[in-house]
Order: sequence, then C-alpha cells, then structure tokens
Amino acid sequence: MNKNFQCLIGSVLLVLVLNSSAAASGYYIGIQGGAGFLPEAKGSDSEGSANFKYDAGYDGSITLGYDLGNNYPNIGNGRVELEFNTAANDMDSVEFVEGKSGVDGSAERTSIMFNTIGEYVTESGMIIYALL
Repeated sequence: MNKNFQCLIGSVLLVLVLNSSAAASGYYIGIQGGAGFLPEAKGSDSEGSANFKYDAGYDGSITLGYDLGNNYPNIGNGRVELEFNTAANDMDSVEFVEGKSGVDGSAERTSIMFNTIGEYVTESGMIIYALL
C-alpha cells in the first residue's frame, strides 16, 4: 500500500473535531488534524530549473474561541476565534535537467489567525456564515 494512501486512511480515522457550531454560547476549544498533501513545486534560477516532490505530511490546528450566542444583540450572532496551525511535509526528491536526486529537507509552516464568523439566519431557517 503506498505511503499517500496509508496517510489518507490514517487521517480519516484520526481526525478530531471537538468544536461544534451547535454548541451553547460561551468559550470553546477545537482541535483538528489530518494529512497534508503538497503539489509538485517548480523553481528556476540562472543555473537551471528543478521540480520538487513532497511526501504526505500532517496538518493540525488548535482553536480557542467564544460563541456570542444571543448575548450581544447589538453585534449579532457569531463567533470570534484565535487559531494556531502547523503543517509539515518531508521532501521526497528533486528533479534537475541533469537527473533526479534524493534530498533531505522539508516544507513547514506555522500560522496564527484571528477569525470572526458572522451567522445570519434567513426566514426559511437556513444559516448563512460570513467569515470576516
């Protein structure tokens, strides 16, 4: 079984989503995780060009938020969140014009985001979410 398929199956089985938009108003914590797949990247400079290939990796985040509920009618319904995210993929190979080379490296990223999510209920009861 190839590595990408194993990682995909593992991420489907291990994804944790602890926050819920149907929860009561107040503070909440969310944890999310899964597999991360990077597309092949291409680069070039004065010495030539190269194609970079990556193995499957991980992507995970922790969210701390507050659901406004109906406590703030002047503001409206919605949530505010602070999200910390990290992801990494090991480099598989680099292909140069002259041939293919094994490499040792990785692509990593870390981010912190402040999210605001507005909730608008239509007359039919459908909820429209607006990310600001």
